[in-house]
Amino acid sequence: MVAFKPVQKLSAMLNSAMARSSFGIDAIFRLPAAIFFGLLAFSVVRGLVMFILQWSTLDIPYKPLRLAAIVANALFLFTLLSLTVLRSKPVKSSTTLSARLMAIIGTCLPLSLGLLPLADLPPVVTLISIVMIGSGCGLAIWTAFWLGRSFSVAPQARRLVIGGAYSVVRHPLYLCEELAVLGAMLSCFSTVAVAIAVIHWSFQLKRMEFEEQVLSATFPEYASYAATVPRLIPRW
Repeated sequence: MVAFKPVQKLSAMLNSAMARSSFGIDAIFRLPAAIFFGLLAFSVVRGLVMFILQWSTLDIPYKPLRLAAIVANALFLFTLLSLTVLRSKPVKSSTTLSARLMAIIGTCLPLSLGLLPLADLPPVVTLISIVMIGSGCGLAIWTAFWLGRSFSVAPQARRLVIGGAYSVVRHPLYLCEELAVLGAMLSCFSTVAVAIAVIHWSFQLKRMEFEEQVLSATFPEYASYAATVPRLIPRW
């Protein structure tokens, strides 16, 4: 028994340090998300550079707006990457596998829209698509900054954010992201694109339910907040 005491003491010290750390075991789980957002950001920036280099030879409508939409998308991904790396340690996390799967699928599924061919759209629909993508990404950046270090992909509770965009609806980030997803769906409009958008939104709705369960179990004041602030549709 004496031989095990140093091991037990070391284990206790490591557990104590991990519990006090803002990183600890959570850093291990945030690493895949950080790599994921980093690769996406790199891909979008590479596309942005190619777009700029080919500017004079590109014969496409609304080039300045397309450029703005790409820039907004890149900034949004870099924002998510930064918040993933810098996020604080969760107070409580959902332990169910289904909640984590919903989070992963809800995050990754819209990327499949980028694999579809662009549709031959009327100019006005093309304009609407570009504006939706740019506006959705821009509003998502603003919302993400309100969320700050409380950002996460999986359902987790860090700090109850009720100011800014979160005083209008309870899930503004999902709402802004979906605006961009709908814009991307329009750009490659087809039965498959619509199906992807519908399935994605169904997963997002379940993510909201899982997140609200965690927040309700962590913050007693969440019930009164949820009673006065709508989930998705603002009360104006």
